[in-house]
Amino acid sequence: MNLSPRLRGWQLGAIAFLLIGATLVFYGYELGSANLRNQLPAIAFLVDTHLYPRDFYVQEMVEFNPRFFYYHLIAFPAKLGLSIAGIIWVYYIIAFTSFMLALYAIGKIFLSDSISPSILVFLGLTAANGTIGFTNLFRQEPIPAVLAMGLAIWGIYYSFRSRWIIGYSLFGLAILLQFLIGFIPGILFIPIMAIKKINDNKSSKSIIIGLIIWLIFAACVYVPMKLLSETDSQIITPEKFIHLYAYIRHPHHLIYSQFGLRGWLNFIGFVISGLIMMRTSSILKAEQKTNLQILLIFGLALLSMGYIFVEVIPVATFAKLQLARTSPFIQLLGLIAIALWVKQAYRTGNIPLGCLLISISVIKNSGIVLLIVAITLGISLNYSSQLKKTWIIAVLTGLILGISIMLCSYFGVIIALMYLGFLIRQNHPAIKSPWINYISVLFLILTLVLNYHYHLFLGFTLAYPIIACKSRLPKPLKISILSLLIITGIWSIPHRLKITATPHQPVEILAQRFQQQSSPNALVLVPPSDEKFRFYSQRSVLWSFKSFPFTDRGIIEWEKRMQSITGIVHQSPSVLDEQYRQKSASELIAVARSFDADYILTRRDWHPQLEGKMIDQAENWVIWQIPR
Repeated sequence: MNLSPRLRGWQLGAIAFLLIGATLVFYGYELGSANLRNQLPAIAFLVDTHLYPRDFYVQEMVEFNPRFFYYHLIAFPAKLGLSIAGIIWVYYIIAFTSFMLALYAIGKIFLSDSISPSILVFLGLTAANGTIGFTNLFRQEPIPAVLAMGLAIWGIYYSFRSRWIIGYSLFGLAILLQFLIGFIPGILFIPIMAIKKINDNKSSKSIIIGLIIWLIFAACVYVPMKLLSETDSQIITPEKFIHLYAYIRHPHHLIYSQFGLRGWLNFIGFVISGLIMMRTSSILKAEQKTNLQILLIFGLALLSMGYIFVEVIPVATFAKLQLARTSPFIQLLGLIAIALWVKQAYRTGNIPLGCLLISISVIKNSGIVLLIVAITLGISLNYSSQLKKTWIIAVLTGLILGISIMLCSYFGVIIALMYLGFLIRQNHPAIKSPWINYISVLFLILTLVLNYHYHLFLGFTLAYPIIACKSRLPKPLKISILSLLIITGIWSIPHRLKITATPHQPVEILAQRFQQQSSPNALVLVPPSDEKFRFYSQRSVLWSFKSFPFTDRGIIEWEKRMQSITGIVHQSPSVLDEQYRQKSASELIAVARSFDADYILTRRDWHPQLEGKMIDQAENWVIWQIPR
């Protein structure tokens, strides 16, 4: 970031360190998320094999599977005596830093200066639109997909630079951490590679080598599982696999018909907006426009295959690919287009447009509003008939106002007012009043504060080098802003950076106490929806809905245990909990005994009395020891 020629190397390093550190504080981190609680017991077993000896899920997950390399990357230093929580925290810092720097580098490719790419970094960390199927570009939890994204995002950067060997090697490394995060972007860039090969034979060698390296990494995950008969085996039919994997366990990732009309309208609005803004951008070169549009359209084609080959013509391989995970990469392309137009708006003096685009990006379910703004831009730039242009813009303004009224929220009012400011600047450039700009900036700040106030500090943090080095603000004011950011950051650390998974809820506290009251060999029957007891107690659990194995053998056992415990196979944990609640005390004990379980976790309002000894309780949660 070449902000000032007077800055030395160590000064730039210090600025970068403070910038990334402050951004991480305001972005947040959480170790104790549901996804992490589900992953960490397998890592704990690799470090200490006395833990979870009777937990079928943990025992399945420590066999070779797509998480193998992720688990061992954490377990290896933990065996040397380091804390698992500390190791994961360090890996997350590396991934977060890598993600930020890569977004900045990608921004420099398309925005061609040292300041504007910070807009793409901000959008990449805060954007609330552009994905479907509960997927994200980055998250506050150090799950495998997030750590893999720290590599894959650089693969995207080098692929944009046509450095295929480096790019696809990085995609390959990402595959080892989370298969889909490295595999899907590799597929996405194949059309661009094909065009490059046709237009430039000199690039053929690097393209072929890059693809071979990428496929070797993919084979490192798939081939061992195939040879060990852990995937695509004969013990489960493709139809049954899709039923259990897609419809029962992962409908939120795989069953497009369950994503909801609102979610699809928001996503489609975002995607079409991205295409319009790419086509109308005056900053992009012709080749860049073509490449971005090809990537986006091909990404949509991949996404559609997830519906066709899961719900229409079921194919197990496509279910495993979870092609909804294409949407974060589509989102990245759309965010590049938005960043381009924010820069373009600033260059042309249309500050309200830039503020409007950033505001829409961070407000959930505003893809249709973004589409209206993009259409307005397209019409303003391309329509020669002033009368037609006026009528169409009037209709679009009516739509914006209508949506604002339907939303019945301050966001609707703010967006409508910012849209009017944008129209005034776009269609009446002779109006020079600075108050339109000031009010738009105020509305942007209001949006960030009301939507998620840490976004405001994150934005200020990313903008501070610009404020410090490029503005004419008095030095005391610059120091005051920096002091405010530092004080706010220090105050926020305990709230934003949850480096340890401290128990707070009754079942978590009960589980932690149970660790002291039982042997490592204990096996506990827990309610189907529970995803905390195994993690906090470090004791084997009979079955839980969230703990879905990757192997065919494990999937069959998972279904068998669900049926034994609840009597049904269903996609809703709350429905399964109701089945658990309705079981009589004797039925619950019979289920536990059939699997040689030693304890039962339940609630007093579900089962006031069970045969056996009550070991402990926390509020309504109770642990009973089963008599022998």
